Amino acid sequence: MLDNKILRNIQDIIDELYPAVIMLNQYKHEEDVPLGFLMCVTTRAKIYENTKTLIKMYKKGQDYNYLLQRIFHQLKLHPKSNQQT
Repeated sequence: MLDNKILRNIQDIIDELYPAVIMLNQYKHEEDVPLGFLMCVTTRAKIYENTKTLIKMYKKGQDYNYLLQRIFHQLKLHPKSNQQT
């Protein structure tokens, strides 16, 4: 179960991922962007969006377990997360 302290910590962490959303919007249609960079930015942006959705679902009392599992899967794919485990 999530409480308000955990939600605040999660929001603080995902705020660091918001620049990825901006970069994805800026670079996704450019032809000369390296694929690795684009994949990393896309993954970070998806983690950001899914976590925001999870928090909204939790606050509304909706079932969020499937989305939580998806986020865990995305974090395993994210290079920075792999270094920490």
